[in-house]
Amino acid sequence: MDLTVLLTTYGYWALFIGILMEGETILVLAAFLARSGYLDLRWVILIAFVGTYLIDQTLFHLGRHNGLPLLTRRPGWQHRVATLDKWLQRNQNLVIVGFRFVYGFRTVTPYMLGAFQIPVKKYLILNGIGGLIWSVAISLLGYFLGVLAERVLEGVRQAQWVGLGLIIVGSLVLMLIHHIHRRRKMVAGATEEAVREEASPD
Repeated sequence: MDLTVLLTTYGYWALFIGILMEGETILVLAAFLARSGYLDLRWVILIAFVGTYLIDQTLFHLGRHNGLPLLTRRPGWQHRVATLDKWLQRNQNLVIVGFRFVYGFRTVTPYMLGAFQIPVKKYLILNGIGGLIWSVAISLLGYFLGVLAERVLEGVRQAQWVGLGLIIVGSLVLMLIHHIHRRRKMVAGATEEAVREEASPD
């Protein structure tokens, strides 16, 4: 089923489940629909925050309990594990706050942070800050895409009216030219006929 249909049919529940499963796409679409009046932007932001915060806290604690052994059994994660380790050595706080904005790291990073034994309280606070920033930023992106779409559609409608007006004016001009041309031919024909009548003998 299309995401738009899900959101317009099930509303905030669809958004909440979508945030748990996927994230950015459904949030942008929900905020876009909020601009159109289907949803309330304030609720969209709140549900996005709650959803992302809960799922990332869950993954973090799974990482703390299962640890690095599970990561070593996932060859596809090894490059991201090494990259994340380098990032954490440079600026741990920034990584925790901003990982949601890095493509390919949003889902696996909370688990990795738990496996790396990041302090629970630290993650609890910084994850909340990052979740709030992400929820507001992505929601506003979708909302202003809706504003842009409205302006584009309004421009299209205005262009359609302008085009229709040009077509009507153009048609009237062509009709007027055609009418003037016919009148001239009629006048010329009448003049030639009068000349012939005057020239012909009685």
